[in-house]
Amino acid sequence: MENKQVIFFPKTLLGTSDSTVELVGFIKLIKNVRYYFVLPNYIKNTCAGSKVNTIGHFTRNDCRVCFKRTVTNTLCITEINGNLNASLLPGQLDNFVLIIYDASRLYDYGTLFKYEGDSQKFICFIMLSKWLSNTENAERQSHLSEVQVIKVLQGTLQWLMGSPAGLKLNDPLNSLLGTCFLYLVNLWWSFLVLCRPFLELTFQVYVFIGIFGLSYQIAIIEDVLAIVSFHVYCIYVYAAWLYNLQRKSLMILAKLFVGRSCNPQPGRTTPYTTQQLYVGTISFAILLFLLPTTLIYYIVFVVMRTIMVMAKGILIRLRYVLQVLPVYTTLIWFVKPSSSADSWWSTVKHYLPELVEQPPPVSWMTLTKRVCTGKILYPI
Repeated sequence: MENKQVIFFPKTLLGTSDSTVELVGFIKLIKNVRYYFVLPNYIKNTCAGSKVNTIGHFTRNDCRVCFKRTVTNTLCITEINGNLNASLLPGQLDNFVLIIYDASRLYDYGTLFKYEGDSQKFICFIMLSKWLSNTENAERQSHLSEVQVIKVLQGTLQWLMGSPAGLKLNDPLNSLLGTCFLYLVNLWWSFLVLCRPFLELTFQVYVFIGIFGLSYQIAIIEDVLAIVSFHVYCIYVYAAWLYNLQRKSLMILAKLFVGRSCNPQPGRTTPYTTQQLYVGTISFAILLFLLPTTLIYYIVFVVMRTIMVMAKGILIRLRYVLQVLPVYTTLIWFVKPSSSADSWWSTVKHYLPELVEQPPPVSWMTLTKRVCTGKILYPI
């Protein structure tokens, strides 16, 4: 027989401006005492140890749900004229204790008791503190996982702005490129912070779509990979454009050392003027001395881009294999190969569907040429 009902109510809900708030938490029965642990509203979508459920509602007016008695076994807490009252539909809670707690003071549950023997006296507080602590750690880990990618890229840019691998780079250009790329990273991080609710909703939709099969899940991983690496792609595009521009300019200016310029008319050449030679030589020297700094940034980000392109190419081909692989025929061939007239590979090629587009073959020569010339790498 239950002698008492204890309700732990967070202080943050008292300051909310909403007239009616959904109460989330969990219920525990300990030594004939039923404990209602109402958690802060920001823990609604977080699982810490076990699933958090909806256990009732909080309102500042006369509860219409309680008046109509439309639901049962639902905790209802009302605040009218500063007085808090609790009821468990369809009846009132006569023997209950309402404890208002501050969640920020209960995260460290180790400070609640000094000796091991005192743990039983504060078992309910320790239980609530563990939930809050685990929830805070889960939130922190989720936030750290989002920040980690940004931090790694920021650390790489700061390393490049110094003396990477002991190389002496051009200080003005190095500072300019590092500052601009850091600004792009910070701008991308601000965009993620602003769009976080939308991204969380999109992620939940993607998780729901993932139940339709493994090929859907691989496609989701492709989209997520493209989103999390978008800032790397932007920096790579700028670095590749700058490197390609310097490379082409140096190749054009290198013709100065031939001594003659080509004339549009066939078979005729015109010598360079003194002014052209002077300006061209100075421009060639400036671009040549700035090339190592640009090349270092390009090498770092083209490696990152190559890894992303290869990872996405592997996912695309894995998804294609899952779409065209004859599972039933493959199982028959492995279980009872004597019943199959052809080899497994011949069977697979025979049953390839024409509606599924096959990924194009990879030209490693073309890929290497695009990397060396600074042209944009596209998914393979």
